Amino acid sequence: MEEIGLFHLLSLPRRLFTDMEEEEADAKSIGQRVREVCEELGPTFVKIGQMASSRPDLILEGIIKELAKLQDQVPPFSSAEAREIIEEEMGLPLDRVFREFEEAPLAAASIGQVHRGVLLSGAEVAVKVQRPEIRGIIETDLEILTDLAVLAEHRLEWAARYRLSEIVEEFGRSLTAEMDYTIEGRNAERIAKQFTQEPYISARQSTIFLPLPFAITYEFPPISPWSGNLSSL
Repeated sequence: MEEIGLFHLLSLPRRLFTDMEEEEADAKSIGQRVREVCEELGPTFVKIGQMASSRPDLILEGIIKELAKLQDQVPPFSSAEAREIIEEEMGLPLDRVFREFEEAPLAAASIGQVHRGVLLSGAEVAVKVQRPEIRGIIETDLEILTDLAVLAEHRLEWAARYRLSEIVEEFGRSLTAEMDYTIEGRNAERIAKQFTQEPYISARQSTIFLPLPFAITYEFPPISPWSGNLSSL
């Protein structure tokens, strides 16, 4: 708590009377430390930071801005590890499937990262591959979070009132499902089929080697991620 500055945040009575500009500057500094600690602690805490970044109703803007960087600025893992995981999942060398495979990832997130590839057929694809050994890491993290939630419920009235252990349990189920790319692949296929007749909706489809728990390929999306205010549209 000292490392990320939470003791400063928790001294609420004293901080109620601080200047708002100073508070925002403090929030930015604290937010940076929180983000860095989330990155250091690993994928489970990066995911928690991502979720927190979508709650401006609960968290100061300066912290939100820093945590939002966890959405698309997570450090990648090595391309050698990515290649090894993909080949193990497919049971084939990469050059038996891909004409091209870009070593540098297009994007990296808490659970995996995406590489651009071109199949032997010439189709351009996005290859999503899971971080190495992530399942064991997340299982351990969830056990720790569960123990902390139970302890909090015994000691803190608000934790018991909001059933913190149940929130952690639901978070764990969601995260475990997200790690299984076969579920994501089936969902993508189902959505693509539902919107085949819609001219203004394009749903990416998984193209080969489905299902695979740790790696999945999609038709390469001809769009860029967008973030902004819907009112500007």
